[in-house]
Amino acid sequence: MATNLEFINKTKASSITSLDVNGVFSAKYNIYQVHIQTDMDSAGYFEIRLLKADESLANESKYDVAVLELFAHAATNQYKFVNQNGGVGWRGIGAYLDDGDGYGFTATIYNPFADDKFTIGMAQSSSNNNENLMGTKAITVYKDVASIGGMRITNSGGGSMNYINVTTYGVKT
Repeated sequence: MATNLEFINKTKASSITSLDVNGVFSAKYNIYQVHIQTDMDSAGYFEIRLLKADESLANESKYDVAVLELFAHAATNQYKFVNQNGGVGWRGIGAYLDDGDGYGFTATIYNPFADDKFTIGMAQSSSNNNENLMGTKAITVYKDVASIGGMRITNSGGGSMNYINVTTYGVKT
């Protein structure tokens, strides 16, 4: 799949608390890959809220998440959220950030624009946590058949992002 990526958009920002990336999902592709690099001012979990095609927030309590946290210094941890509030979205799908530079996140998102299918995601990330390495693997679903056109990226800890780079690709099948 990775050899069939077609560049759609790169969005960059600095000194912000959230970033809306609009108009990146369309009927042209069924599968997308999103790469995010960021540095956050404060500790927190990375979260994505989906934006509908009309750029309104997909705010219903229809977000499900299952996450496996992988630590270099401790035992693994897993958790899940079912019918998570739309104000939170897909929370915890990226590693916990301890004010670390160089955080990396990749997600594959399936059927976001289809108005007859749920939006499904698979994600993985890496970061530093208290000077130790940490990674995550996550699966997600947005249980609505709305056309999703973009995403809002935030830090659950509420702090600002010193910088964020979001690159979106369509996967040619």
